[in-house]
Amino acid sequence: MISKSEDFKNSSSPHTGSVIPTFTFLQAKHRVVCLVLDVSASMGLENRVNKLQQAAKVFLLQIIEDGSHVGIVSFHSAAFTDSKLKLIDGDDARNELVQLLPATASGGRNICIGVRSGFAVLRADDGSTSGDEIILVVLGEDNGINGCFAEVEQSGAIIHTIAIGQNATEELEQLSIMTGGLQFAATDNLDSNGLIDAFSALVATNSDINHQPIQLERSGTRIDNGTWMNGTVVFDKTVGNDTMFVVTWDAQAPIVIVRNPSGKTYNHDDFRINQTEHTAHLKIQGTAQTGNWIYNILNHGIKQFVTTSVTSRAADAEIPPVNVNVYMNKKDIMSPIIIYVEVTHGFLPVLHANVTAIIERPSGPPIKQKLYDDGLGADVNSDDGIYSKYFLMLNGAGRYSVNVHVQGEKRMAQVALRRGGHAPQYTKNGNIQTHSANLPNK
Repeated sequence: MISKSEDFKNSSSPHTGSVIPTFTFLQAKHRVVCLVLDVSASMGLENRVNKLQQAAKVFLLQIIEDGSHVGIVSFHSAAFTDSKLKLIDGDDARNELVQLLPATASGGRNICIGVRSGFAVLRADDGSTSGDEIILVVLGEDNGINGCFAEVEQSGAIIHTIAIGQNATEELEQLSIMTGGLQFAATDNLDSNGLIDAFSALVATNSDINHQPIQLERSGTRIDNGTWMNGTVVFDKTVGNDTMFVVTWDAQAPIVIVRNPSGKTYNHDDFRINQTEHTAHLKIQGTAQTGNWIYNILNHGIKQFVTTSVTSRAADAEIPPVNVNVYMNKKDIMSPIIIYVEVTHGFLPVLHANVTAIIERPSGPPIKQKLYDDGLGADVNSDDGIYSKYFLMLNGAGRYSVNVHVQGEKRMAQVALRRGGHAPQYTKNGNIQTHSANLPNK
C-alpha cells in the first residue's frame, strides 16, 4: 500500500533489499481537563473576572470536544472546587459548566494549592492524573510556586499556562515546560481579547483535525456610541459545522446583525445573550453556507471595547480543512527570533496565502508583520507552505505573544501537490504547474 502511494511510486528507494516497517498502534482517550483559575483580589480589578468568564465560556461552549470530561477549580490563598468532572455530552452540560464559572475575586494567591486541587478533581475518573490536562490561568506573583514542581513533574499530567499580563510569576511557564504543555500570554488591558485567543487555541493536540474547532475570525476594537463595527467572515467548502459567532462587550450590549451569503439575517432574537457575563452567542444550525458572512455591530451606549470571534468545524469528516500552525525559533541569545507559520490542507502545503503575524510585546502597541514563503531571508525554501519572517522589534524583557491571520488571496492561493520528492507542484486551471525550490515567487 505504501509503495503504491503518490509519495513513493515515482521515487527510487534509498535502501537496498526489503525494508520491514514497524507500526505502533496508539489510541488516545477522551480529554480530561480541569480549569484552574486565579481569583485573587487583583483579578477583581479592571473587569478581569468578566474577561476570564468570557474566555472560559468560549472554551466550554465551542472548543472542548464532546466526550471530554471537564472540572473547574478557582483559587486565591485557598482553593475551591466549583465543579467536579462533568461529561461533555451536549449543550446542556456545557451550559451547566458555564454557570459554575467563578464570578468574584478576593484574597492572596497560592498557585500550588490551586494545582493540587486540580489534581484532586482529575483523579475522580480513574484515580490517576496521567495524561490529564490542567489549564492554569494566573495574573500575578507567587514566590511559593516552586514548592510543587516535583509533585507536578511526577503527576504525568499536562499543564497549559496562561499568563495574564507581564506581572504573572516568572516561573509560571516552568509548569508547562516540565509537563509538555502549551504556554500563552494575554495582554492585561481592557482593549485586548488575548484571553479568548488563548482559550480558543487549546484544542486537543491528539485529535482528528476534522473534528477540531477552527477560529475563522477574531477581532476587537474600542468603538464610540453610535459607531458600527463591521466585518466579513469567509467560509470555504471545507468548514461550516458547529459554527458559532460570539460577541463580547464591556458595559452595555450592542446591537448585532449577521447575514449569511444568501441574505438571511440573524438579529437580537437569534442570539443567546447573557447581560451579566456581557456575551452574546449565535449557533448556526446544520452546516453554514459557503461564502461571505457579514456581521454588523452597533454600539449604542458608552464608548467600550467590543470583540467578535467565530469558530467552526469541518463540513465533511473526509475532507480536511485548511490548518495553520505557528512556531517561533531562537537558536541562541545572539540570534534573531524567527516566526514560522505552516499552512496546510491535509498533508499538502497551501501556496500564495496572505499571512500576517500580530506580535504583542511587553509594552507598546502590537506589531504587524507580513510573512513570506519566497525562500528569502528567514524563509529556507520557497513554495513549501511555510511562511517565515525575522522578528527584530524587541522592546525589553518579558512575555511576547503571536497571533496569526491567514487569508487566501483571491484567485491566487493554491494547494500544492507533492510528487515523489520532486519540486512542489500545484493545480491551476486544470493543469499541473511546477515550482523550483530554489527560485522565489514571481
